[in-house]
Amino acid sequence: MQNLTILALLLRLTVLFTIFGVGLPIQAEPLRVGDLAVLDSSTTADDIAAVSAADLRTHFKPLKDIYAGGYTLEPRWLRFTVQVPTSGEWWLEIQPAILDDVRIYIPRGHGFEERRTGDRLLFSQREEAYRAFIFKLDITDTAPHTYYLRLSSSSMLMAQLRFWQADDFHNAKYAEYSIASFIGGVLFLIFCINVLLWYLLRLNVIGWFALHVLTNLVLVAFSSGLTNQFLFSQNPELSNILSQFTLPLLLSASAPLLKSLISRKFEAQWLDRVFVFMVLVPLLFVVPIFFGMYASAVKWLLVLSLPFYVLMALIVMRIWWQTGKAELYLWPGVLLTVVGGALSTLMMLGWVNIETIPTGFFRPASFGMILAMQVSILMLVHAINTEKKNATDRALRAEIEVQNERKAFSEQSRFIGMITHELKTPLTVIDAATQTLERSASTTVPNALWRYERIRRAVRRIERLVDQFLSADQIDHVRGQLNVSTFDAVRLLKGVADASLCAPERMVLHMPDKLSLTADASQLRIALVNLVDNAIKYSPTESLVHLNLRPDLRDGCPGVVFVVADKGPGVSAALREKIFSRYTRGDDVGHISGAGLGLYLVQRIVEAHQGVIEVETLQPGTAFHLWLPERGIA
Repeated sequence: MQNLTILALLLRLTVLFTIFGVGLPIQAEPLRVGDLAVLDSSTTADDIAAVSAADLRTHFKPLKDIYAGGYTLEPRWLRFTVQVPTSGEWWLEIQPAILDDVRIYIPRGHGFEERRTGDRLLFSQREEAYRAFIFKLDITDTAPHTYYLRLSSSSMLMAQLRFWQADDFHNAKYAEYSIASFIGGVLFLIFCINVLLWYLLRLNVIGWFALHVLTNLVLVAFSSGLTNQFLFSQNPELSNILSQFTLPLLLSASAPLLKSLISRKFEAQWLDRVFVFMVLVPLLFVVPIFFGMYASAVKWLLVLSLPFYVLMALIVMRIWWQTGKAELYLWPGVLLTVVGGALSTLMMLGWVNIETIPTGFFRPASFGMILAMQVSILMLVHAINTEKKNATDRALRAEIEVQNERKAFSEQSRFIGMITHELKTPLTVIDAATQTLERSASTTVPNALWRYERIRRAVRRIERLVDQFLSADQIDHVRGQLNVSTFDAVRLLKGVADASLCAPERMVLHMPDKLSLTADASQLRIALVNLVDNAIKYSPTESLVHLNLRPDLRDGCPGVVFVVADKGPGVSAALREKIFSRYTRGDDVGHISGAGLGLYLVQRIVEAHQGVIEVETLQPGTAFHLWLPERGIA
């Protein structure tokens, strides 16, 4: 609840700052230049005399309002005409603030007067204390005048020209700085609160978004010229160098944010490699900055980022299509960020010239994208918190169910223990009485000894059935607790054969003289007794049961294998898949005693020993292969 209160406060402050900042009025509109044109880059002229010559006038290409030349170290010449409504001092504003060298050529008689500015000059040497560039022109009449500008930059080459009267410019500058400070404050507020939320919630998406906002804020501060004005006014060269690091860092920081958002709905190993590529490559492009190759390096970096934006847009649209209204709050904001990044990249490369967008610091594009992403992430955090709460509730209900199951198992164990005790006591009495009667029986009574043997055999069957229930209950409740020791497997198998429910002459043993095995002997005995008893019960009365024991190597692991083979009806293909399940019995065996627990016990014991139990169909009959590792439990 406290986190939601913080999120609500952030939204309120963001809305208030935005409304108040946008609501600040600009007192007057600037005077736009006319006949703006750029000299064809194929020409080699680079002085005012050659550029203004009559034979080069046709080489100028007309522009509407903004010149976007991309990243190039070659200078560009602009020509424009202005006709002011009143004579006097007019100020020419040139945006953006990232131009290294700006020269204006003012017509004077038969020549031109040259004046210079740029972000490489000390701020005190500029004609006006302003983040961008100002030329103060004294225009003595209202006739049209043609001017030339020479622009060069180690960064993006772009220019937007506007004419102001002094008072109107100061009013516009005040409104611009006010809006810029409010927007900067909102971005910094968003950054701080997301850092706090990341600390509280430990969600990676919030941390990456905070880094994304910070790098955007730093990039805008440098590209707008505010850092040059307020932080590095006496060291513009340092400001220029530091600004060159901002774009690679922004691109590198944006990739983890997109990954943390997209990976929730779209996971692929190749996409992980794409994100790693987009994190590392921008950092590698930092190296050319130290060698004065920023313009060419960042140009290729932007070109490489375009396929990434296209890929992200396609993936986001696919996820949006799949999720539909379920996450409508998230994907439009992400898509807006991706598309906005692609358009900004095209503009910076000079491949797209959207001349209706101003170059000022407070243009709403990047700010709007961050706000949209912030709302999306806040809604995502709310959804994740809701999902966590539901998961906690489900875990609590599951824990209650587990406790109830444990209680039921405990009660069942006590019940089974009581029943087995109550059954074993009378069975012992019956067996003892039968033995007494058998010893005192007269040999003259026909079939007396045979009847007593049938009684005792029935008693042993009931005892084994009770033992199966008791063993199944113990295995279900005490899992993995085996009494492991090393013993002679041959001796164990002979004991199982001697204790079987048939005459010894039906048992055929195939085994070495001695074979050591490390396992739980008592549990293994239970498993083998069940296999042998099944072979006896489900095969013809006079048929033989073969018991095999031999060393066996499986997947490079030494072990031993017990094979119990009979001549019974076999196991059908449909039954083979579920024969080891609890209470499962074969077809047409209702006349044979059993509870369907024998093979279930065998499988559980074998799994506890990390072994394998397999069924083989013979012609006729069935063979069970019980393999255990030689050294028991790892």
